[in-house]
Amino acid sequence: CLLAPPPDPAPKGPGGLHPERSMAVSAAAASAAPYEGLRHLDGRLPSKPGKGTAHAMQRKLLTTSRYSASAPLGEHRLPGYVIWGITLATAIGMALLNLFSIFSMQFLINLKFYVLQDVIGAHGVWAGIAAFVGISCSFSILLMLLVFFVAPDAGGSGSPENKGWLNGSDLSAYFTVRNLFGRAIGTVLSNATGYPVGREGPTVTMGSNLAFLITKLFAAPHVKQQVSLDDEATTKVTDVDQLDVVRRVACAVGGACGMAMIFNSPIGGLLYMFEDMTAYSWPLELTFRSFVALNVCTVLSEGILILMGSSISEFVLYIWQPQENTWCWRDVPVAILLSAAVGVFGVVHTRLCLRVQATRQRVHQRLQRYQPYAKMADAILFAMLCAFLFGVTSTRGHCLNIVKSGVDVSMVQFACPDGDYNPIASLLLTTAEGAVKRLFQLTNWGVYNLRGEVASLVVYTSLNICLTGVPVPSGNFTGTMLIGAMCGRVAGSMLAMLNLDFAKPGVYSMMGSAAMLSSFKRMSFAVVMFIVGATNNLSAMPIVMLCVTVSLFVSQSISAESYDEEQLKRKKIPFLEPVVPDCIENLSAKQLCDALPVEAMLRAETTTAALRQALAVAQNVQIFPVLHSDVGRPQQCIGLVPRKRLEKVAKSVASSQPGSPSGEIPNVQRADDSAVPMEAADKSVALRRFVDEVSCMVPASARASRFYALFAQAGVRAVCVVEEDGSFGGIITRLGLIESAHRLEAAEQSLPKDSDDTGTDDSEDEDGDEEEGSRDDDEDRNAQ
Repeated sequence: CLLAPPPDPAPKGPGGLHPERSMAVSAAAASAAPYEGLRHLDGRLPSKPGKGTAHAMQRKLLTTSRYSASAPLGEHRLPGYVIWGITLATAIGMALLNLFSIFSMQFLINLKFYVLQDVIGAHGVWAGIAAFVGISCSFSILLMLLVFFVAPDAGGSGSPENKGWLNGSDLSAYFTVRNLFGRAIGTVLSNATGYPVGREGPTVTMGSNLAFLITKLFAAPHVKQQVSLDDEATTKVTDVDQLDVVRRVACAVGGACGMAMIFNSPIGGLLYMFEDMTAYSWPLELTFRSFVALNVCTVLSEGILILMGSSISEFVLYIWQPQENTWCWRDVPVAILLSAAVGVFGVVHTRLCLRVQATRQRVHQRLQRYQPYAKMADAILFAMLCAFLFGVTSTRGHCLNIVKSGVDVSMVQFACPDGDYNPIASLLLTTAEGAVKRLFQLTNWGVYNLRGEVASLVVYTSLNICLTGVPVPSGNFTGTMLIGAMCGRVAGSMLAMLNLDFAKPGVYSMMGSAAMLSSFKRMSFAVVMFIVGATNNLSAMPIVMLCVTVSLFVSQSISAESYDEEQLKRKKIPFLEPVVPDCIENLSAKQLCDALPVEAMLRAETTTAALRQALAVAQNVQIFPVLHSDVGRPQQCIGLVPRKRLEKVAKSVASSQPGSPSGEIPNVQRADDSAVPMEAADKSVALRRFVDEVSCMVPASARASRFYALFAQAGVRAVCVVEEDGSFGGIITRLGLIESAHRLEAAEQSLPKDSDDTGTDDSEDEDGDEEEGSRDDDEDRNAQ
């Protein structure tokens, strides 16, 4: 259904060049035919091509009479040293940023627990709990001031926005220097406060944010062109498509580095980003670049720690335990039942989180006049509640001797004598990473009693669900992993009480964690790699893979969408599904065209007044079609121009006009239009110089299933729709296609379900009024 773009019918000048491409060149330069449309800023012609000429021309920023894409669709043509410099800079930057986060968290958390133990020893356990709540409250106050008054976009994990950006949506305004540092500091404070969260979601977003800024710094100069407005004025135009390709590759590298350092698993970080982006959005070059970046990132991080003589074991999910056969075939039926139950629980957990989020949003909407202080109070009070419940629950734990229990990892003393530990406090009054490692241990199967494990599971899961919607930088990956590990630990402890020859409770913690993660995140390979890599237990890989398989089958049969997908819809983040949705599969291209006002359909030769009117009227239009200027001919689209480029052209033309302030666009729509000189308002603009040539055209009658892959897999942002006679029929943009799908899905969900679609003999014998009413209902439903 793809048609070749029509030839440009504009009259040609001497040498076969279009008038706007023709330039005054001397006879001595006639031999440089491929470059006769280019000149240096001082008027010199470029030299004949040699090695590296293309890159040299980009660095010298030649002036051309017409903008042209500098790379094929979905690719980039940056020099190798630039793209590898971006890759290595991202890896090094993430290693340093991760070390900053870890050491800051370590300092604050150790300070908090040191004060807790000191107050308990001096004044008793309840005074210690009060001090613990006060410290958590102080950290949460600092966090709220940061989120609401410094970096408002840093609240939450940032995963839905990052996922939408990597999918191809324009969310570049989300990745700023303020958000990067705000999220880094906010992640430290949220984990130090004691919220039941992890740091993987914000860390992945920080990786994308850092890579975005580095790419903007190094790659932007290589994708700019100097285009002539007229014989005197010029303007710089950026190849946004090429720049976005490089940005998304770098952002995926940054996110993979973040996940790899949390779990000390480079391959796991690579698989996580692959499953998060899906194969449809995964560029070919990204695999090797991620591999190199992950290697540099992990080696640099470990090297710095060795030089500093420090250990960050409490904040990295990795434990060393000897290789052994940790399970047997009699564990398989139990693993299947456990995975199925945890898979169902994962779906229930997701729905409860979403319901809590919706309830919290409704409450805050009613308190709109008290915002943002109502949200700040909500987060601060919830932090105090978490600290209080964790402390009170820990008082129910019985002290056990470290030597007699054979514990080989650090435990929490809490209110116990020296040499003893509190098993419940060791799971709740610590980081999520530390609690997961304690549950995964194979040698400490007798250190927790069943009552303490159940109490920890109930308290942590309840608070984790109720946290949804609180504006703090939080990650659900590690928190969900801990909930699943607790579920598996409870099951393993119950089997151990039967004195049967089953696997140790630590192995069942791995099973439950894998089942919970796969149900919540809908991932498979990454979950297996993280858990097996974190425990250094390759012998458990088959049973972990079995648990993931069963949990995914059960959860997908109950609910087709994961937590992340629901968050994308609730936040209304543009996200294009990898396969065509059923609601638009059979619709024609004409039916899916964007609604464009007449002013948005620009001419190849237009005026500044028309540009200003198009930008003012079509404020929601991001891509403008440019049509032929010839009167009396069938309208044909010669190209598309993004809104940002159109605004840049309008500002450049306005700044070159006599009497116009530099960079300001005179607004002829105001009541005092007479104050603007008519010759300035009606200055002609050769818009054809700045368009992206139409690369894809779709017949108006083509079904969505025939061209949807252009957007989902080929990275096309917009296609031109043509009628049977070849005339312009409209455009379909990526954002417009997403909105059409969401609108039709919402309409289908709002329709009442038919009680009975099959006819009976009685209904055929009835009066025709009922059948006529049924047909009317069907017609109304189809119209909607």
